Amino acid sequence: MLDANLVFSQAQDLTATAVSTNVVNMGAARDLGAGEPLWVLFQFGTVVSNATWNAAFKGADNEGMSTNVVTKFTTPTITPVSNTVFPWRIPPGVPKQYYRIDYTLAGGTSPHIPVIAGLVEDVQVKAHSRTAAYG
Repeated sequence: MLDANLVFSQAQDLTATAVSTNVVNMGAARDLGAGEPLWVLFQFGTVVSNATWNAAFKGADNEGMSTNVVTKFTTPTITPVSNTVFPWRIPPGVPKQYYRIDYTLAGGTSPHIPVIAGLVEDVQVKAHSRTAAYG
């Protein structure tokens, strides 16, 4: 379950390299990787290509993401599969107030990758699904 205030992308259709449609404002500088684990959960809809993809989770001091930007993590390059989730644990590091995701389409032709991405406190991994926890 995603909190609307913690969503970076809501059914964003990735057709090229892009940034998340939303920047999350934490209200004050916070180290999202310290203390209780937090995750960025990427949920893919119906993927219409074999494009490869990765994401960089970034924090900054301003909403425009132009002041003191840090990359908290970068996922490995993957080929998204329709109707799967890809959780990534946020590592500890420099506290920031604003966070977003930079998506990079690394390969493939005519990609259409619908993604929902947001912050979650817990992830459930089912051994019988293609879901996996990383980080």
